[in-house]
Amino acid sequence: QPLPSHTGFVCAAEFSPNGNVLACGNRARSARLWEVGSGKLLGEIVPKLGPDSYVRLVSWSPDGKVLATCVPHGVHGNTEARIHLWDARSGSLLRTFKTRTQPVPALAWFPTGSGLAYGGAKTQLWNSSTDKMIREFEPPSNALAWSSKGEKLAVRRIGGGDVSICAPHSGLVLR
Repeated sequence: QPLPSHTGFVCAAEFSPNGNVLACGNRARSARLWEVGSGKLLGEIVPKLGPDSYVRLVSWSPDGKVLATCVPHGVHGNTEARIHLWDARSGSLLRTFKTRTQPVPALAWFPTGSGLAYGGAKTQLWNSSTDKMIREFEPPSNALAWSSKGEKLAVRRIGGGDVSICAPHSGLVLR
């Protein structure tokens, strides 16, 4: 049975690590959290958005305590994308990170939960505790996937669709 309708087009969906909650980002300018078993709406996260913004990406931290959302058009007319980190239980905003590129077509937590990788004109790694950029490297990407221990990052290149395997700590392309 489908979940009750959103008021806007769903742009992204991701299950929590335990599989009990589904987060959905939408064009109605929010991220909704659904209990998978019952289909009950658990909550709604509503970032402060510019007039043309929406929640484009959602990504759960590995422990399921934090939900990252990406807003591609920034706020109040800014053109930078914003990544927001939310406490998944309370819905309170923990941090906002201004990206260096726009749009951000991919977002993925480090397997350790200590940071995020995001795609765009360059692939960028960010420490979520210190709010500092760790590394930025080629290739530009629109899809990302970490190996289980975080020693490799698969990067789908923008344009050609080829996939590269990178060493995130050095930024070197391995394949």
